[in-house]
Amino acid sequence: MSYKSNFLDGYIKLKNGETHYVTISELYHLIDKLKSHNLMLNSISFVPFYKNRDFQLEIDERILYIEQHASVSEEEKSEFYENQKCEEDFYNIDITKRYFLIQKNDIDAYKRSLDDIIAYLDDLIRYIQKRLKSEYNLNEVDFLTGYICFEIYYD
Repeated sequence: MSYKSNFLDGYIKLKNGETHYVTISELYHLIDKLKSHNLMLNSISFVPFYKNRDFQLEIDERILYIEQHASVSEEEKSEFYENQKCEEDFYNIDITKRYFLIQKNDIDAYKRSLDDIIAYLDDLIRYIQKRLKSEYNLNEVDFLTGYICFEIYYD
């Protein structure tokens, strides 16, 4: 097993093998570590969730994703973004702020993509809060009894 997978599994797997949902604070720390150790993955996705004592909600329409390709032309980028789109328009919002296709081994582009993901978190948190209020009638106190977290997949 490689250093990358051991490193990431330390964040995303519990000792019993179950998935650990990374909190926002842990996500900041993980991204800082990826950047400071120049750890590049072929792909990594961060799937947002909201959890509280009563339910768990996957926010799959706001997945954050980075993928490396051997070559990245404008045509390939365009095709990449087209392939990410869904029939339902609400999945396509901010797609270029949440999905990143980068040249393989371009550490600077990888770090910029990670920075862009961090920058997008404010919009994501506002979106989740708005959705919870409108669809689940959560108020401010209810919102504070739960937390936003991420399931992480990588290759």
